[in-house]
Amino acid sequence: MIATPPSFTTRPMPPPLTGIVDLHHDDGAYDLAAAARGGVVALIHKATEGGDFTDRAHVAAVTQARAAGLLVGLYHYGNATDPVTQADHFLRVTESHPDALLVLDCEDNSRSRFGTMTARGAASFAQRVHDVRGRWPVFYSFTSFMRSMRFDDESRAVLARCPLWQAQYGERPAAPASSVWAKIDLWQYTNGADGPRDVARYPRTVPGFARAAQDRSAWFGTLDELAAWWRTCGRAAS
Repeated sequence: MIATPPSFTTRPMPPPLTGIVDLHHDDGAYDLAAAARGGVVALIHKATEGGDFTDRAHVAAVTQARAAGLLVGLYHYGNATDPVTQADHFLRVTESHPDALLVLDCEDNSRSRFGTMTARGAASFAQRVHDVRGRWPVFYSFTSFMRSMRFDDESRAVLARCPLWQAQYGERPAAPASSVWAKIDLWQYTNGADGPRDVARYPRTVPGFARAAQDRSAWFGTLDELAAWWRTCGRAAS
């Protein structure tokens, strides 16, 4: 038997970094110092929705997250109202957090009287954020919803510049749900109830939270690489 050359040996894949948690004002009490001790490394909190709603719980959450040494992100929940008005509202609310990761949450909102944001609306929102902040927001959505979206050439060109955070509560998606994106940057793998079968590798509960079942996301890389991506993603494209 011929020995395999050392340069061709297969190295085991490092475990995913799963301490990325997102929440909003209805998610209950938490202690982010305890969460950090339990492996949480980043917190993404809802900041705004539509053109006028502000999730004021984000202020205390960001303060506590920074004290615990966590990476901080803020997201906007989009709807079918004017996307530029929504972007301006989001920008006003988040302007005191210039280092926060900015995220557009685009998903089915058909049960609301405000309706669901379209791909064209998402692109207008993203363009406005980039024009003002010089940074493309992360685009968040579910696999199933992304497959139903209708992208024209203009929306494809804009949204392709946005890093992708894809939600799929099960096994790891093999590729982005839409050809708009070349890769998945973050994978939201659980809502605390559903998720991959391997719960040791992909835990569903979160220490430090009164309601331990929280959304968790995975990053395939080191904490230093995540921190670098957090600071720079969305800035390179123009």
